[in-house]
Amino acid sequence: MAQQFNDILNTIFSSSPTVAIIVGILIDNTLEGKLKAVDRGLQWWSPFQNRKGDVRNDEFYRLPLRINEYMPTRFL
Repeated sequence: MAQQFNDILNTIFSSSPTVAIIVGILIDNTLEGKLKAVDRGLQWWSPFQNRKGDVRNDEFYRLPLRINEYMPTRFL
């Protein structure tokens, strides 16, 4: 059992992208939220939080075969 756990941890932490994501999340979450919103890039994400917030959202969220026309709006 211990060897399996060791193998899992070694697999996770030997991947450079995974370690970069973990470090990035830790560093990003250590910044104070409201005072460092610009440093965290939150102002860039705000237009995309709402489906109608940016004209590019409609193109990005369009589904193949016009499936989005048949989905309830609460999922879009």
